[in-house]
Amino acid sequence: SIQMSDRALSNLVFLYCRHEDLLYAGSAVIPLRTRWAKRLGTKFATDLPNCPNTRHLQVAWYKESDTEEGRNAMVDRSKTRRDSSRYYGINLHSVWYRDTVEFRFWNGTVHAGEVRSAVSVCLAMVSSAASASHVSRSRPSGTTLKDMRAFLDRIGIDDKVIRYHMTKRYPGIRVSGVLAEAA
Repeated sequence: SIQMSDRALSNLVFLYCRHEDLLYAGSAVIPLRTRWAKRLGTKFATDLPNCPNTRHLQVAWYKESDTEEGRNAMVDRSKTRRDSSRYYGINLHSVWYRDTVEFRFWNGTVHAGEVRSAVSVCLAMVSSAASASHVSRSRPSGTTLKDMRAFLDRIGIDDKVIRYHMTKRYPGIRVSGVLAEAA
C-alpha cells in the first residue's frame, strides 16, 4: 500500500468533496446504492480546517458522521470494523482501520471497460491529491458534460475509453455499437 502524507489525504478529501456531484453523475449511482454510499456533501469540506495532521482529520471525520451509537460509545471508533461512518461515497474510516481509502460510490459491474474506468479515476484522484500542493475547496458551478471533461483533464485522464465511460450518461452522448466521441 502507498503511504499518503497528511497533506495528500486532506487534498484527496477536498478533491472528492469538490467533485462529488460529478463523480456520482458519471458513475450513475443507483438510488439503492446510496444507502451504503451516502454523499458527503459540502459541509465536511467547508467546515474542515486545514488539518495539520491526520489525527485532526480523523476527529473531524467521526464528528461529521456522528450518530447516537458513536456518541454513546466510549471506545475509539477507528478500531471498530463496522462503524457507521464508513457508509459514504469516500470511506475514510478505512484509513484508520486498514490504511486504505475506499471509494464506495461505484456501481457493481462485470463490464471490463467500466471497471477499468472506475479504478483509473480513483488512482488518478489519489495521484493528483498526492502531487498537489493545494486543492481548492470551492465546488464547480455544475455537473455538465463540460465540467466532467474538465475534471478528467485536471486529474490527468486522457484515455478515450475511460472518458467515454465517465461521460456516456450525459445528454448528447450517443451510445451505439461504435465508441462515441466523448474525449
